[in-house]
Amino acid sequence: MIRLLLLALIVYGVYRWLKPRLSPSWQRDGEAVNAHEAELIRDPECGAYFLRNKGVSVRIDGESVFFCSPQCRDTYLEKRKKESKRA
Repeated sequence: MIRLLLLALIVYGVYRWLKPRLSPSWQRDGEAVNAHEAELIRDPECGAYFLRNKGVSVRIDGESVFFCSPQCRDTYLEKRKKESKRA
């Protein structure tokens, strides 16, 4: 009986040790991520793909637009500003 209990304890310990190492990388950050947040999206400025929950967002004309970095966001907004001045 004690052998069975020790075996169960060892199996449980191995399971607890392996579980975080085998989970997908987007779940390892310790935060719950739903499928919508884990979606890959494309930066409209540089064309890079990134996870939505890791991006930088800004509201433009009532829509959220996501960028891979603050630099891409700022470049995109500057271009929009120049285009609106020309029009």
